[in-house]
Amino acid sequence: MTNSVQAQQRSGRSPKERGIAILAATFALAFLTLLTTELSYNTNIDYASAANARDAMRAHFLARSGVNLSRLVIKVQKDIFDKYRRFLGDVQLADYVPMLVPAFGGRPEEVGAFADSIGGIDSSRIKGLGLPEGDFDLWVGTEDGKINVNCAGGSANTQKQLELMLSALVQPVAYDKLFEERDADGQFTDRATFVRAIIDWVDRDEAAYGLPGQSEEYGYESRPDQLEARNNYIDTPDELRLVRGMDDRKWELFGPTLSAFGGCRVNVAATKDVGILAAILYQSAKEPNDPVLADPMKLWSLAAFVAQARAFGIMFEDTKQFAEFVKDPTAMFADVADGTEGGMLPLLPNGQPLVGLELDLSKLNQVARAGNRRTYRVEVTARIGRVEKTLRAVWDNDTHNQNHTEPAYARGSWVYWREE
Repeated sequence: MTNSVQAQQRSGRSPKERGIAILAATFALAFLTLLTTELSYNTNIDYASAANARDAMRAHFLARSGVNLSRLVIKVQKDIFDKYRRFLGDVQLADYVPMLVPAFGGRPEEVGAFADSIGGIDSSRIKGLGLPEGDFDLWVGTEDGKINVNCAGGSANTQKQLELMLSALVQPVAYDKLFEERDADGQFTDRATFVRAIIDWVDRDEAAYGLPGQSEEYGYESRPDQLEARNNYIDTPDELRLVRGMDDRKWELFGPTLSAFGGCRVNVAATKDVGILAAILYQSAKEPNDPVLADPMKLWSLAAFVAQARAFGIMFEDTKQFAEFVKDPTAMFADVADGTEGGMLPLLPNGQPLVGLELDLSKLNQVARAGNRRTYRVEVTARIGRVEKTLRAVWDNDTHNQNHTEPAYARGSWVYWREE
């Protein structure tokens, strides 16, 4: 008897059976390996998901901390800088927020760099500055210098104010080609229809604004989505991209000048937009045939110079001061120029001296105001680990706060809040 036969007899198994056992053991090991790998992968996924959920919550509250910091900035602005504006000048604390944020929302190295920049202070001895993990950016601006389209949903007076500003905004001859060509949807939209479409989108009725006896007809129903006008207040001016005639070209030009918050008159002390200022000057001119209005270069150069008024230390307490500045914008340079030809006097692009414009105060007061800011737009972006949260909000100082009964807190509340 051979050795193989003897071994088979001792084991009681044939070679075929032993091969099947080895194959089964191999499959079992492969299955266990696959199961272990899948379990490990799922565990890592669950761990990463839990970590992201944790960081998302932390980033949310970190963004809320940034919003709370903005509230402190707005409160100090209102109670100190605005209250003593006549003595301090037109100081806007919001302009300095990007410089202050690293001290509160930055990493330790950013706090150290900030401390060094203000005199080499040892920031390690100061508690409460910086963040041990994560960081946030904060931006605070104002909506006062924009045109509030929600005024279309108010009284006949506010609708007229909005019509005047929008009509003046699109009036320049530089926009002729824009309103003579087809829109992105293939329609022709002239200036009057464009302005009326914006107002009709927001107003409460279905009657065409300024066209008695006619209903709103802008072709929305022929669109694939069968769009309908909101006929109510909007939450964000981005919604106006749906309005008849508002294609990408017009939105690029006019979108940044529109808002859904604040009052119905533009704050001339807050706006730096040359288009808005040119519209105010055009609408408020005492003489409709003034040479400045007839020459686009003169009008836009004057508006651009007025937009830089704050840089020259000029602040407008009321519309009368604004009108005086516009009438003689070079007066502030008289002493500096010392009567020399040219001197430091502002000039037009063609080398001619800047020309002022006389305004009608009654017309000006219809579309503009001056003084303190009413609204503030806040944008906070917080980062924790791989998670980023962005909060966008708008604060209105004149809105009645129903959550507080104390007189000191009766005014001011958030009127817009969105987290992404």
